[in-house]
Amino acid sequence: MSSPTLELKTPGFRAYLITQFLGALNDNAFKLTIISMILATTATASEEGRLSRDLQWLFAAPFMLFATWAGRVADRHRKSSVMLASKVAEVGVMLAAAAAFASGSPPMVLVVLGLMSVQSTFFGPAKYGYLGECVDARQLTAANGWVSLTTILAIILGSLVGPWVYQTFPERLGLGALIYVGIALVGTWTARSIPAAPAVQDPPPLAFNPLPELRAMGRGVLADRALALAVAGSFHFFLVGAVLQVDLLAYAEEVLGLTGPAGGAFFATSAIGIGAGSMLAQRLARRTVEPALIPVGALGLSVGIAALALVARDATGAVAPAYVPAFAMVALSGLGGGVFIVTVNAVAQHRAPAGAKGRFLAFNNFMGFAGVFAAGLVTWLTREAGLGAPGRALAVGVLSALLTLVGLAIYPAVLGRMRAVFAPRG
Repeated sequence: MSSPTLELKTPGFRAYLITQFLGALNDNAFKLTIISMILATTATASEEGRLSRDLQWLFAAPFMLFATWAGRVADRHRKSSVMLASKVAEVGVMLAAAAAFASGSPPMVLVVLGLMSVQSTFFGPAKYGYLGECVDARQLTAANGWVSLTTILAIILGSLVGPWVYQTFPERLGLGALIYVGIALVGTWTARSIPAAPAVQDPPPLAFNPLPELRAMGRGVLADRALALAVAGSFHFFLVGAVLQVDLLAYAEEVLGLTGPAGGAFFATSAIGIGAGSMLAQRLARRTVEPALIPVGALGLSVGIAALALVARDATGAVAPAYVPAFAMVALSGLGGGVFIVTVNAVAQHRAPAGAKGRFLAFNNFMGFAGVFAAGLVTWLTREAGLGAPGRALAVGVLSALLTLVGLAIYPAVLGRMRAVFAPRG
């Protein structure tokens, strides 16, 4: 395989960033339009919570069901070609979405949501595998930092566009969905400018039974401690992130009394923190791929979440709003989360074997979305236990800290590497 050649300050990398940004924007905005449409028909908060959870699971299921096939496709063809083909498929899916919205049939809309998830499932391993093949290791953390930052911006923008489309076209959602068709078309156009990935030298055969593939990938991951730490980190980050996607808005309302745009600002503070953490990871890595930043970021994430339980109490122990400390702690959790996930992705891309990066990164995605499913169980258990928003924050923070310890047990040598991360620069 040829040496990595893609530089970050080039039109090719900008085309890559814009393409993945538009894909993330379409994913999140389209999903939120569907959630807005379906939740408008619900009567109670419990129904809203159940439907939101079920929609998240529906979106996540294809990432697990088709992960092994997506990885093999990414390793059988140039990853740049797979990305372009996925973007063409996205145009078709969004045209189907316009037709489904125009029909007014919720089942048809949910089928299209599933198709969108399948498209994203095949785009992901090619997108991340492309970086591992085309970007030099000295720039890999920085490249993932930019990917993470633009993804966060896409999520924030999508959280505005999705509900806006529903509110603006409540009776003509088929027309509103043409916005998503347009975004997909622009993304397809920019994908054409992504430099070609290296040619595949020894393409693996397609395997239709995913279980042997998952077992093989699992054994391969366990054989490399640093890669195992990254994959465990993917499960950890997606689990905590999926729980917080629900619980941060609930905390803002229950503890701080913030609803609507003010509650959204609390949630956005976490997203902004992740973006800042993505940039911080680049500086801490010092032009290397440094696994030690995984537990460092995870610790910041854990402390920030758990501290939300403490700042929500007054001197008597009663729940009381504390706006500045609460916003500071949610920003800290985001900052740690940004360092965490950027390094997880960089390590996974760097350590995955050449010629099998698509399959190993698909397995990494599989474990991440297994975390999303586990988050549904955590959300249900904390509510069944009768925990309020501060109690749930403490529980999730403690769980995150325990998962951080699991990561350290997987790769104990990372403790020694942590000292080098914070050593003074020469």
